[in-house]
Formats: sequence, C-alpha cells, structure tokens
Amino acid sequence: MNKSQSVGIWVVIVLIVSMLVLSLWGGISTTTTQEISYSSFIKKVENQEILSVDMGKEVLIANPKDNKIKQPTDNNIKPVFQNPNMPEATLRYKVVIPQNDNTLVQKLEDNNVEIKVDASSNSGTMMNFIISGLLPIIMIVEFFAIMAKMIQS
Repeated sequence: MNKSQSVGIWVVIVLIVSMLVLSLWGGISTTTTQEISYSSFIKKVENQEILSVDMGKEVLIANPKDNKIKQPTDNNIKPVFQNPNMPEATLRYKVVIPQNDNTLVQKLEDNNVEIKVDASSNSGTMMNFIISGLLPIIMIVEFFAIMAKMIQS
C-alpha cells in the first residue's frame, strides 16, 4: 500500500469517528417538545401561560412563559457526563392547528402572545434528509469499500 492510500484511509477513519462523537455528544438537546391537544393549548393561551408561538401551515410550536423543566434533585444520583455550562432544559408545546379556525390569531393577539409565522415550504427537508440520513450511510459504505481494497492488495 502506498503512502497516499494510507493517508486517505486515516482521513476516512477520522471523519467517521468525528461524526459518531458529534452525533452522540454534539446533538444533546436541552429543549423538550411536548405534543398537546388544541383545546389544552387554547386554555393555556386564555390563562396567559403562553409567551410566543411559531406558526407553520399545520403545526405551531408554543413557548410557555414558565418554560424551565424542573429537574429532580436526588443527591445520590450523579450524571456520568456533567457539563456545568449546559443551559437549563426548556419546554415547548407542539400543537396541530385545525384547518378552519379563523379565530386563532385573534385569540393569540388578545392574550398578548407574540406570533412568528413560518412561511417557508418544506424545501429544506430534502437537504436535511440527505445530510443527516444519507451522508453517514455513504461514508460507511465508502469505509468498507476502502477496507475491501486494502484486503485485496
């Protein structure tokens, strides 16, 4: 095996290991999204528990005023990986919007809820699928192809 093939193999190995590390530790989310019913959402809006909403075509994401998730305080249990710089976990609500409710925006405005409208289409979902779904598979297949070439030579 020549020197350029050896360097190429190590580059592929480093890329695969770094992707694994990033997927395990880099993707830790501190936001929890809980799906609630539309009627529960309306009650929360009327009780002025909602601070803002991000509205899409069929779904909205609501950010409550008190969005901190209470962590259980058990002094006997210590986390394995503890990052002191990690922000507190927050809560959001996912709500499916009925097609024929024309009063939703008015209810939100009456209760001083900040409204952000997401007018984008699903054009980014294909790129997200390629990056998050196909790219790791392609890299693994390439890794095994390189290993097969190494074994043959």
